[in-house]
Amino acid sequence: MFRHVKTFILVTFVTALIWIFAEGESLTRRSLKADVFFESDAAGERVIAVSDAAWRDRVDIVVQGTASAVTEAESVLRRAVRLRPGMSGVPSQSGEFTVDLEQALSDAPELAAAGITIARADPPGVTVRIDQLQEKTLPVVLDAPGVDIEGPAEVTPTSVKLRLPAEFAAKLTADTPARIRIPAETLAKLVPGRKESIASLPIELPTAVVGAHSTKFDPATCSVSITLRNNTASHKLSSVPVFIKLAAVEMGKWDITINEADRFLTDVTVTGPSDLVERVRRGDLKVAATVPLSFEELERAIAAKDALFSDLPAALRFEVQNARVRLDIQRRDVVGPPVPRERQPGA
Repeated sequence: MFRHVKTFILVTFVTALIWIFAEGESLTRRSLKADVFFESDAAGERVIAVSDAAWRDRVDIVVQGTASAVTEAESVLRRAVRLRPGMSGVPSQSGEFTVDLEQALSDAPELAAAGITIARADPPGVTVRIDQLQEKTLPVVLDAPGVDIEGPAEVTPTSVKLRLPAEFAAKLTADTPARIRIPAETLAKLVPGRKESIASLPIELPTAVVGAHSTKFDPATCSVSITLRNNTASHKLSSVPVFIKLAAVEMGKWDITINEADRFLTDVTVTGPSDLVERVRRGDLKVAATVPLSFEELERAIAAKDALFSDLPAALRFEVQNARVRLDIQRRDVVGPPVPRERQPGA
């Protein structure tokens, strides 16, 4: 009895093994998704770029093989499949080609090792362009339109190497520059008149090849030293005339005399925007000081008051060591034009 039980168990076990093996070797089909990326070849000498605008780096495939092979393929496809120039199904020469995705994916090492075939791919093909990489040495310039810089910008290094596809390299000459820019927020922090250095500025492609794929600069960044022009200037005037300023209703009621020593302010320094200061220096913008007198000040016959520069552009600043102007204010007995002092009655 015990011998029969052992025989039964052994037969059942062998039968199960045979069934499992047969199940694993039976053919099956399954729909899977494959992430597919096109990359440069291993040597980095040839690049490949997809030309189809509708390409989304994913292919819907139907795989066929044994159940175990399909399971293996499903595991492999958890990672992206990478296709390079020269691989089976992908041309190696330069030009534009349509890659048969059924063939290229079937022959991809990851899937070929799984032992499956691809019965269908959607999309069935994709158009790619393959090109040789070339190296160009380009000068680097600072692109800073509208920024007033004293002297030339000092860029370090002065030139860089650029690797890019041959079709784009053909658009460049020996004088075509790469560019760097200074961010607006960095420019805002620079002090005019002081030499400043800005490091790690990313290098930008020349205008002729903007949008080129598979490009690489060596080095990838540059530094630049610049001095922003100081747009503030100063100019010293040896003398500035002084005038009295009255309300129209007060004119003709007062005789006002400025002390002879105070009729001009001396050594007046004008500071402000360089264009306005230059107009002052040339004499195109006349500078005069005024002593405004109110009704109350006239009534009190004040003896002195500081002169002002209120009738000139607000952007200008004026500095003078002594702006005090001494005055002699007399009310007229007869309202009318001023009478010369030597002709006044009793003089």
